[in-house]
Amino acid sequence: MKIFQLYGELSSKRATKDHRRVLELGIALVNTIPDDPSIRLAVADSLVELGKKDEAARVYKAVVWHCSKAGFPLAAVAAAKLLGNLEPGMIEDALEVIVGLYSKNSDRIGPPGLPFRPTQGPERNLEIQAVPNNVLSMDELVQMAAETCESTEGTMPYPEKLPAIPMFSRLDEDVFLEILDTMQVTKAAKGECVIEQGEPGDSLFLVADGRLEAVKTTDRGERIRLGVLNEGSVFGEMSVITNEPRTASVVVSRDSLLLKITRDKLVSMADKAEPVALALEGFRRERLVYNLMSISPLFMPLDREERFSLLEQFGTYEIKAGTALLEQGKPGRGLYLVLHGECEVTKDHEKVATLKEGDVFGEISLIKETPANATVATGKDSVILFLAREAFSRVKETHPEISSVLDQLAEQRVRGEMPPRLPAGAGEPVEDTKESEEPDEHKILV
Repeated sequence: MKIFQLYGELSSKRATKDHRRVLELGIALVNTIPDDPSIRLAVADSLVELGKKDEAARVYKAVVWHCSKAGFPLAAVAAAKLLGNLEPGMIEDALEVIVGLYSKNSDRIGPPGLPFRPTQGPERNLEIQAVPNNVLSMDELVQMAAETCESTEGTMPYPEKLPAIPMFSRLDEDVFLEILDTMQVTKAAKGECVIEQGEPGDSLFLVADGRLEAVKTTDRGERIRLGVLNEGSVFGEMSVITNEPRTASVVVSRDSLLLKITRDKLVSMADKAEPVALALEGFRRERLVYNLMSISPLFMPLDREERFSLLEQFGTYEIKAGTALLEQGKPGRGLYLVLHGECEVTKDHEKVATLKEGDVFGEISLIKETPANATVATGKDSVILFLAREAFSRVKETHPEISSVLDQLAEQRVRGEMPPRLPAGAGEPVEDTKESEEPDEHKILV
């Protein structure tokens, strides 16, 4: 059978609880793709279901040690939690190993942006031989599965530098350990909706293993595919931080293992531990910026490096609700970008539009050198990026393509047209039955 067929069969046999076949397939796959922690975790889960807790504990323990050193920290945390369910006395030592490698002061953490280590393996169409059905007795199969999944033979050399765990690698060891203690392991099956757009959010999630897809339904009822969430991704944090409804849905596209943290726990820790509050705020701003660069038409013509270069020219301001940023009939002071929140546009005292994350305003007054043709005020507490008129003149020289985008926006608005909030390239329509072949990681705010 081909590798991708074995993966598919492994998933289906887990769903039907055919544990014998899960063990047979797991042995074949681990021997071929020893770096993929999802296979070992699947085998360990079946061993638990079979009542073979000692053998399952051996596999979970091996996953903790291997994944911690190999650059799969969230799989290691999940395995440590599952190990603790079987042997409570072992969880503290397991989590301390992870904290020592991935906390703020670790010398093993790599530079910002270092990606989570991809699973190394052969081509998906490679033919391999699975253990034949029912050749071994169940006891023999259990022992072979445990021994195979304990072994690290054939795995890639451990990297010198490890990826940071989003948000939490900003913390000292003691606070980080307390956070890990509060995490819950959640298993999500293919097709399950983990969070739903418009619903209140009281938890954030980290993807320890698997794959999920973020989908947003627009005001016109169109479903937009925002991106794929793989191991290392965080989602749901914006609703937890802002206490606002979910802005997108997240659906499982491959059986997944998630780590869940509730708002109540984060808030209680933030109240007593300043590093947690700072980490949350830093992470929130980072995610807002990435989201802005993904959806704002201003950044669409630029490559990644140019986007960051342009962004550095803007100042960041937290503005209270009801504050007028542009006033009709008065000269504009510069270019504005909505990073978070929303602004109301009124013309002759009549509301004409609402501006949300990613929207630009102030460009008409800048380009045409005329007074503002509308008043723009914050509709609620918002975070606004501002580029002063003098700095805008310099940006036009270094990034001439920006002038073209703003000219187009200005003309649309003069004609009374509102530019699309999700421009071409920021997302793509989703078909319910189609699953993406390749992941396309994005910074996704839900």
